[in-house]
Amino acid sequence: MLEMDPIDISSLSQPSYIGSVQKLYYLAQSSELMVCETTAGGSVFDVGTIFHIEGSDLCRTVLRHKVYTLLKSPQAWQAILEDAKMNEALEKADASDLIDAFATSGAATHHIGILDAQTGTVHSDTFPQHPSNFVLVKRYPILKPESLIYRGRQLWDYSLFYKAENFVVPLENIVRFGTTPGSSIYLKFLKCAEDAKSAYLKKLGLDMPMEPWTLFNCPTIDHTTKHEPEDRNLSPQEALHISGCDRNDFVHLTKMSMLGSLIVLKFFQKLNLQLWDLKWEIAKCGEGLVFVDTLDTDSMRVTTQVNWEGQSYHVHFNKQAMRDYYKMIHPLWYAALNKAKTEAKEKGVNFQDYFKKGQARGLYPDTPEVHDRFLAIQSRKFKALLHYTLEDVSLDITQKEIHGIAQEEIEFYARSGAFEQFKQFNQVPLSSYTNYHF
Repeated sequence: MLEMDPIDISSLSQPSYIGSVQKLYYLAQSSELMVCETTAGGSVFDVGTIFHIEGSDLCRTVLRHKVYTLLKSPQAWQAILEDAKMNEALEKADASDLIDAFATSGAATHHIGILDAQTGTVHSDTFPQHPSNFVLVKRYPILKPESLIYRGRQLWDYSLFYKAENFVVPLENIVRFGTTPGSSIYLKFLKCAEDAKSAYLKKLGLDMPMEPWTLFNCPTIDHTTKHEPEDRNLSPQEALHISGCDRNDFVHLTKMSMLGSLIVLKFFQKLNLQLWDLKWEIAKCGEGLVFVDTLDTDSMRVTTQVNWEGQSYHVHFNKQAMRDYYKMIHPLWYAALNKAKTEAKEKGVNFQDYFKKGQARGLYPDTPEVHDRFLAIQSRKFKALLHYTLEDVSLDITQKEIHGIAQEEIEFYARSGAFEQFKQFNQVPLSSYTNYHF
């Protein structure tokens, strides 16, 4: 089978793997390729799919195709090099050698193209006449660490990764341009004792205070586990140890993540959307490294800033909007969820199974339904991004649409009685640092 041969979408009836936000289909014609179907489902707090947003599947697939097309494009990397505001970040990332290579031949990715919904034709660097929520990608082995219970504690053995040549590196690589109130690094910073905060900032490579809605004076990167029941924050030393990479590949991996983030940052800039952080997955292929997995608004934080009754607020155009919704509108359910997480961790059992069994026994409240109006607002966000990415709508019209959607979301919280909580999460503080701009 040729990589660009049409694929009969109707034949993709039995997924080889079903995740919380996508389905994977391994192709009989080629063990090296697979089709990814983005679903409209949404997952937050590690509890599985608990909501659906109309149109999110198509938008996220189109965004994924757009980003991967840019990653593969030497012209896109040349535009980064020519952008004076990006040069500071390039210097901080110490990645001039790598971006020069990307500007010559593009970055290596697993992405082959997006499928036409009617013909199944695979489009590698353009959009089809009828975009679908299916993409064709190269398939890389997914290895998983082995679990070990030692003296009542769950440990993980990653030694198999050092015996393999081709695999998805078992790390989530998170590049941050700033911090929001929901950022894991900010929540961890708050838990630090006063005398430990400076050391924590130094570990992150920051030389400035950490405050919510603060843009850093340089981008930073941190790592979490990929295959453990809960994402576990890792020190750079531990990330290197479990990655299965040697020192050169690990440094290369961090540089790739930094550079890819600049591509995405530049894309959203035009829409007056601020990229705060995003996560990358990288595969090791022999002696090379490759960008892999989905890349959409589920794996990044993007906000727009709007004024409402004399104050300025950030509104999320990503999955954080749903996380905050549950926290503000259903605080009792969210508190029970965290209680179950703590108990599951102490018992060394799978959290998702533990929580669902507890719900069935009446120990925890049922997962609440999302208000129809709030879901409609989220759907409008996806439609605005979709039509802009497909070049169906002009930039200025999309900017106005984004502004209007953001104001509507604030109005929703004002009418629901949760505005004070929204204000606490999203009001722009006067003390916000703004010295890091692109």
